[in-house]
Parts: sequence; structure tokens; C-alpha cells
Amino acid sequence: MGTEKRPTRRNSQGASTLPDLERENRDQLREVSVSPVRSASPSPGRHSKHSAFKQQRLPAWQPILTPYNVIPSLFVMAFVFIPLGVVFLIFSEQVQEYMFDYTTCLAEAPIGKFVSAPSGYGNVPFEWRRLSSIPTYAPRVSDEFSPAYMDAANLCEVRFKVEKEISGPVFQYYRLSNYYQNQRLYVKSVDWHQLKGQAVERADLEDCAPLQGDSIDTVYAFPPKDIAWPYDKNRYGVSEYKLEEIRPPPFWVKDKSLVNSDGTYKKIPNLSEDERFQNWMKVAGLPTFRKPYGRCTEDIPPGFYTVLISSTYEVESYGAKKAFVISNTSWIGGKNTFLGYAYIVAGTVFLALAIVFLARHLVAPRRLGDASFLSWNQEAAPITAVQ
Repeated sequence: MGTEKRPTRRNSQGASTLPDLERENRDQLREVSVSPVRSASPSPGRHSKHSAFKQQRLPAWQPILTPYNVIPSLFVMAFVFIPLGVVFLIFSEQVQEYMFDYTTCLAEAPIGKFVSAPSGYGNVPFEWRRLSSIPTYAPRVSDEFSPAYMDAANLCEVRFKVEKEISGPVFQYYRLSNYYQNQRLYVKSVDWHQLKGQAVERADLEDCAPLQGDSIDTVYAFPPKDIAWPYDKNRYGVSEYKLEEIRPPPFWVKDKSLVNSDGTYKKIPNLSEDERFQNWMKVAGLPTFRKPYGRCTEDIPPGFYTVLISSTYEVESYGAKKAFVISNTSWIGGKNTFLGYAYIVAGTVFLALAIVFLARHLVAPRRLGDASFLSWNQEAAPITAVQ
């Protein structure tokens, strides 16, 4: 379309002034209509390179940290964390826990006579002794507990006193320290298809060695109920093998309630109901851990108690230790002072930072958005030539 040419004002020498030229150019741009041109780029989609995510055009928000929001936030976090830590410590101290290290019982305890165990072997004083025969009060073989694998040469008896009633439910744990259950070769030595109940060929079980025929002197026990998570139970099932097709692992041959004298199963164990085994197979992430072994729903009154242990699992050769623990729980779980102290320390750090920032703001406040702190407003340092 045509445009009308307007006269340009000139100065005394006949040249157009700069403001007149700018005004004339703006007037011409208003009179010229420009039709928009559609971009030839593809429409942005989920997998397109022109999406808002890949081009970093997503809406974003970033808080502006000022003394007026940082200092109150630190005070609030301090006043929340410190009381929570105190509450956690109070309820943790209400948990009654008895722990006894019996790693060296067979080597240090005398036969027949109770003596005091060395200090540091438990969180309360206790006595121990070795036995040369299975005592008459030992539990007999039953559907819930089968101590028939007990070896008289490896029996250790621990006696301790409960000063105050332990309110139920009361849990019994076994505890291992300096024991790396998450070691790669150990984790690989399992076939979950077989544990689920599927019949697996022997050639597919090379990672699960040793199989029957190897000489290993370790015993696994079978658990009672209500100590494993439902998810763990779903990983095990009834075996598809026939009784004559399988043999027990070398760890289980001493359990006469499960294995015949010729080394064959009396019946195929149902691992979906063996909760102690399920807890053991759940790999621990740290070298010191404890796992549930039993659960008592009744209160335990004060008095002397004796625990009979068949100590057949050797751990001393690689510097590990084993212990058993009797404990009840609170609404935050078992005895755990670390959680309470961690909250108190974190709250104390928040409180200290809040006080420091508040003092700094009161003594030498800084105005928000002060342009004098910009780099181009700072006085440049003199440059000296280096010869």
C-alpha cells in the first residue's frame, strides 16, 4: 500500500533533526501493516525438541531469601526439632531392652556353674555357663518350636534378672555385628524361583552352593508367627518338588524334627509359613543389625530368666559378634536414642544460626536490592603492569 510522504523539519543549515527522523520512522511503521508469518517448525509435543521442558521455558519460582523470612524460619524449625527430639528420647527411654553378647560363651563360660559374664557383653549384668547335656526343661519338639537339632556340645545358658515388668508385646531378636550380609556373593547365592515353590534343576543352583554333600556346620531354625511383613511372605510358596526329588541343605540336617537319619526330608518345609527364615533372607544394609526371632503378647513380670542357646553359627573367624535381645516397643518403635539426639542437634544448629543471623542483621543491616553492591558499581582495583 502507498504511504504519504511528510515534509521533514530542518535546522538552520537545512538538515533534519534527530527527533524529527525518529518520529517520522514511527509514523511510517504504524501505517505499514505486516502480515504474520507462520513458523515452519513442528508443533511442540511430548517428544519434540521444541517442548517447553527441553527449551527450559517451564514456569519456575524461586524464593527470595531475606532476613525477614530466613530468621523466623530458622527459629520455627529450632522450636519444632528440639521438642520433638526430647519427646523421642523420653519414649525411647521407656523401652525396656536386654541385650546379651554370647559370642565367646563356649570358649569362656565354665561347664555346669553360672559365673558373671565380662562387663561390656550386655547392657545389664548377666551370668552364663556351658552345658554338657540338654536340660530336662528344654522345650520339646512341637509344631511351633523344634529344638531337636540342639547339640549338647554347643549349649550355652544365659541367666539374667528383670527388675521391672516388661509390658507386652515383647520381642526377641538376634543381633549380628560386623557381619556384612549385603556382600555381593552372599546376595547372589539364592534362587528366588525355588523359594517361591518352583521346581528348579540342580544345574541352575550353582550360585546356591554348598548343596547337600558339602561339610558345613551351621544351623537354621524355623520361626513362629507374626514377625515377618506380608510382602516378605508373598515371596515364598509351597514347593512343587516331590519328596523323593530333593534333599535338605547341609545346614538343616541336624534338625531331627525335619530330617530323617538318612538325610532325607520327613516332609517338605513350607517356606511361606517360615517367618524366621523369611526375616533372615531379607538382606540387611548395615554390618550391625538385628532381626525378629519371636514375639510374646503377654507381659513379663520381674524375676530371674534363663535362655538356652544352641550356639552353632560360627562368627569369630571373621571378627563378627552375635547377641540376643529381648525388648518391647513404643509408638516410635524400639529403643533408638540416635533419633532423639539427631533432632536435638539439628534444632540446636537452627537456633544458633538464627541467633547469628539476627545479630548480624541488627548490627549491620543490608538493604534489599542495594545497587552499590553490583560489580560494575564497585571501585576497580588498580592494574599494575608486570615486567
